[in-house]
Amino acid sequence: MANYDGFHRQLIAEHREWIAEHRFAHPRRFRFDFANPSWFLAIEIQGGIWTGGRHSRGGKAQISEMEKMNLAAIFRWHVMYFSPQQVNSGIAIAQVRYFKAGLTV
Repeated sequence: MANYDGFHRQLIAEHREWIAEHRFAHPRRFRFDFANPSWFLAIEIQGGIWTGGRHSRGGKAQISEMEKMNLAAIFRWHVMYFSPQQVNSGIAIAQVRYFKAGLTV
C-alpha cells in the first residue's frame, strides 16, 4: 500500500499547488489522485495491479478509465502512472522532479 499522505507532502515540497483528489472535466466527476493545475500534471496511483484491482479487471471500470484519460488528453493534462511500490521506493517523486526540470529547459 502506498503512503499517500507522505507522497502528497513530498509533492507539496516540490511545488505548493498539488491537490489530492482533484476534479476535472466538469460536469463529469472524474478525479486525479494528485494534480498540479499550473503544470497540467496529474498523477494516478494504480493500486491492485497484481490482485485484480479496479483498473486491471477490464469491463466497465476499464471503459470509464479510458474515457477519463481521453478527456484528460483533450484538456491537455499530462498524466503519470505509478504503482504503490514506485511511490514507496521514491521512483515516483524522482520522475515528478524530472518532469519539473523539463519545465525550466
